[in-house]
Amino acid sequence: MLYNNNLIVIYGKPATGKSTLGVSLLNGSNNNACYLNIEGNNHLDINDNVKVISDSINYDLIIRCLQEYEVVLVDYLELLDINEEQLVKLKEIAKENNKTLIVISCCSSSNDLMNNHYENLKKVSDLIITVDR
Repeated sequence: MLYNNNLIVIYGKPATGKSTLGVSLLNGSNNNACYLNIEGNNHLDINDNVKVISDSINYDLIIRCLQEYEVVLVDYLELLDINEEQLVKLKEIAKENNKTLIVISCCSSSNDLMNNHYENLKKVSDLIITVDR
């Protein structure tokens, strides 16, 4: 699933297992991987070979991680001040470097806002995984 997908979005409502799914993808990868733990999750079982970063996470750090690691998981997008243009740029960087960026996105409880956000992410991503409990 990670191959030929430079931007994967895991999308769903709060508390639906998005982070667990993302970490499972990292743990199952034989590649050099990095988990950008913006949300501060401490309940996830992360393999020792996955680099976990929990401090000072920003757009520039994501770019540096895409240059250093094969797979980068950002958990989660809405906690950063990243617009659609910047997300497209991150995807381009991942593609240029043959890397995979996995982004967790938490949808709003407002159906209108949720549908617009989902459609925007769908336009940008190579693969979007929706999670629902």
